[in-house]
Amino acid sequence: MRISKFILFLSIISLLFTYDTFAQEASNKSQESTQQENKILNPIDTVKEFYRLLREKKYLEGFRLSVYRDAIEPLTAEELKELEPDFEATFSRIPETVKAVGSQSTGALATVFIKSTDNPKDPTAEEIPLMLINNHWVVGDAETLELVKSLGTKFFPEIRIRAHEDAAQIYMERYIGAQKLYSDANKGLYGSIDDLVTATFWPPSLKNGQMEGYKFTIEIGKDKREFWVHGEPLTYGKSGRVSFYADLNGVYRLDNGGQVFRGPQSLGNGK
Repeated sequence: MRISKFILFLSIISLLFTYDTFAQEASNKSQESTQQENKILNPIDTVKEFYRLLREKKYLEGFRLSVYRDAIEPLTAEELKELEPDFEATFSRIPETVKAVGSQSTGALATVFIKSTDNPKDPTAEEIPLMLINNHWVVGDAETLELVKSLGTKFFPEIRIRAHEDAAQIYMERYIGAQKLYSDANKGLYGSIDDLVTATFWPPSLKNGQMEGYKFTIEIGKDKREFWVHGEPLTYGKSGRVSFYADLNGVYRLDNGGQVFRGPQSLGNGK
C-alpha cells in the first residue's frame, strides 16, 4: 500500500487505536505534546514527526500535525472504539523506515518527498502535501481539509465506509477470478468456498467470508454450471452501505439497507 494512501484515507486508510490510549492522552498531556504545540517544525520535520508519533501509538499528538485534527478530537469513546480495527489495519502498515529525500515549498504550501524502502533500485518517492495553518505546517491538502470541515466528526466513519466498500469490490472481483480458475480446472463446473479453498484458488484464512466489514457468501447452481456471490455489510451504515452481487457478467452494487442483493435481474439496473 502506498504511503500516500495513509494520508488520503487513514482508514483506511492499518498500531492499536484504543479509547484508553486516547483518553489518557487527552486528559494527561505529556511534556512531549506540550512542546510539540509550541515548537514550529519545518515541512520535513513535520512529516517525520507525524509518522513517528503514529508509529509509536501517540495518535492524538500525531493527528495534531495533520488536517485531520478537527475530525478526531471531538469523537466520543464509542465512536473511537468503533474505529479501532480500521486504525489498527491502517497504521500497522506504516514502514519502520521513512526517509525524507527532499522538499519544496511555495508560500503556504509544501511537498515533502519520502521513501519507504532502502532498495537502491527503487528510485520512486512519495509526495506528501502540507499546508501552513496558524504558522504551523500540517500534513494534508486543501481538498482533504475541506472534506474534514464538511464532515466534521463523521469524517473517519465515512472514510471507513468508503474504504470497506472499495475493498469489498476487490474481493468480489477476486471471487469471480477464483471461480474462473476452478471452472477451467473442473470441466466448466463451479465450486463452493470449500471447493475453492481445497483447490488452492482461495486462501484458507479468508474461508469464513468476513473481511473488511463485509460478509461474503457463494451460491452454486444445482448443476454447478452457475455461481452467485453476495456481499453485505456486517453493520449497515457503519461498516458499509452497499450490498454486492457478482456472477460471470461482473460485479453489481446497490444500497438496499444491507439486505442480500440478488442481482440486477431482480431490479433492472444495479451495476
